[in-house]
Amino acid sequence: MLREYLEQEFPNNTVNTRKHAMRPVSRTAKRMFAHYRIPDFTDGIKPGGTKPRATPSVSLRAVADFCDFARDYSNGVGRPFARIEAGIALQGLAGLRLTEAMRLTWDKVDFDLRLIEISGEVKTDSSARLIPICARVEEALYRTQIEQEQAGRGNAKHVLLELNAHPFQHYLIHTNMVHKTRQEWNPAQLLQRFHRLARHVPGRAS
Repeated sequence: MLREYLEQEFPNNTVNTRKHAMRPVSRTAKRMFAHYRIPDFTDGIKPGGTKPRATPSVSLRAVADFCDFARDYSNGVGRPFARIEAGIALQGLAGLRLTEAMRLTWDKVDFDLRLIEISGEVKTDSSARLIPICARVEEALYRTQIEQEQAGRGNAKHVLLELNAHPFQHYLIHTNMVHKTRQEWNPAQLLQRFHRLARHVPGRAS
């Protein structure tokens, strides 16, 4: 029955998607066996499905170029993407998750030591860490800080702000802005989800 369900509902999905769909059922079956010795009917069932898609790679040079585009692009009225330059740099060049970039406050940025501290509300205990920042990230952060001060937002706590000067309330707001910027730039090799790079950018555990 479980095999039929997977074939009918997830005919062309990957192994990982099918495993995710099976998880509530398999966990329940294992709990029933542990507590009531009811045989685990999911034992030995393989989810099948297609091979997981390979995660596209993106070079750090491409991310830096994208940061430059966000910084410099003008629509004739202003620079609509300049305020997400720091967010792109933090994700693509420093390895922060999007939520970490959105929560980042200026007191966690040490320009003297060129470090960013990720602490407080984090995904896991191991997510708390110190991240060294390269010159391009430092440049984006400096520019963001100066522009906040020039706009009368010098007392802002967060690094990334919406147009209303408040912190981003939902990740989709920032993601959609990145997507619009990407559409204007449109290099085929660039990913919209920069947080995938977080697995490959070294950091020091706090």
